[in-house]
Amino acid sequence: MVKAALIPVYPTDLAMTPGFDGPVGYKGKDDIFSFSERFKDWMFIYQDGRCGYCGVSLGDTWAGNRKAHIEHIVCRRQGGGDLPPNVMYACNTCNNQKRDLHFSVLAERIQFRESRVANLITIKQAHGLIAAGIDLGFKPIKPFYFSMMNWKHVSSAVEVDRQRMAEEFSLERRRA
Repeated sequence: MVKAALIPVYPTDLAMTPGFDGPVGYKGKDDIFSFSERFKDWMFIYQDGRCGYCGVSLGDTWAGNRKAHIEHIVCRRQGGGDLPPNVMYACNTCNNQKRDLHFSVLAERIQFRESRVANLITIKQAHGLIAAGIDLGFKPIKPFYFSMMNWKHVSSAVEVDRQRMAEEFSLERRRA
């Protein structure tokens, strides 16, 4: 049986992958995409082995690491692609909490999971209490780690995150 040839897929904008010059991945005859080992290595090192959302350390390597997931910032179901600026590593918790939602929704979930009530009530219950005027002492929403680090391979997401933070800051000033 002859194995179908894999077609290399290169970044559309080399400025998004500084220091990387190979294919990001390969597509087979069935149009299924898989990331190249070199790209996975490059992205893990470029991100300093950290989750792009919360910044937690993912360990020493991506290989065999159950904490490190390649995350599609805009999920494929919503039209997100497999190439930068739409992919980065994320921790298991952020990857599972985001699922196929827009990545800005995850900011609230990170804020909730870092709160003192996270292990006592659900996020839905927290919404109800906040709507009733009860202050749960949440820390202010902060920018995602990838935004603070200004990673080139997720540049369009950095701009969206900065807009989100500007809007949040504007809302905070109006409330005060």
